[in-house]
Amino acid sequence: MSFKGFRVISLVPSWTETLIEAGVCVVGRTRFCIHPANAVARIPSVGGTKNLNIAKVLELKPDFVILDEQENTFAMAEQLQLAKIPLLISNVTDGMSAAVFLAKLGAVLNQPQMGDWATRYRQLPNSDPLRFRREITLQGEWPTEPVKKIDYVIWRKPWMVIGQKTFIADSLKRGGLIVTRTELYPEVDESELKKSFCLFSSEPFPFEKDYKKLIAEGFKGVVVDGEKMSWYGIRNLLFLERCL
Repeated sequence: MSFKGFRVISLVPSWTETLIEAGVCVVGRTRFCIHPANAVARIPSVGGTKNLNIAKVLELKPDFVILDEQENTFAMAEQLQLAKIPLLISNVTDGMSAAVFLAKLGAVLNQPQMGDWATRYRQLPNSDPLRFRREITLQGEWPTEPVKKIDYVIWRKPWMVIGQKTFIADSLKRGGLIVTRTELYPEVDESELKKSFCLFSSEPFPFEKDYKKLIAEGFKGVVVDGEKMSWYGIRNLLFLERCL
């Protein structure tokens, strides 16, 4: 793959993957930007999603740095602004906002393919529920009867789940799974969680290794692919298209 045009640093893992797949010249990333593996191995890290080595950023002489309001911190944006580096900042809360920012990236970086992906996002119909469940499930079985209440679990100690106004909840809704919690990322009691059918995300907490223990402790649920569900951009788009 040949890269051309603007020099871009991406501090958002899913945007990093999307930019590389579109042929953008990504010159810096975070250590959590792991896809596509062969490409990111050759791109220097400038820190994490919550911290930044501004000296490394300046060495790379980027034309733009890409951040997300939920993924990154205000302090990071402030550092970059003080260094007079142009920023492109997303605020992705659903498929439509992902499409809007994709279109913006395509226009600013002169990458028409990203504009095409944005159009595909906007035109996506709802998923086939059975295909959706099959695609996301890494471990466990879904019940044959309808699931009355779900919780998408992202952390343990404390237990944390997602709320309605998140990108993950919007993706779940496309597959016929409705999140009812109104807080963004609420903490919940273990006893309360055991009343739900849980979708234990493979990231950021590695629930895959604990699945059998969780079931033995009285939880009901499956382990799901957190990257497909939360990596807005090309990964989530292709996943949803496979679910039609």
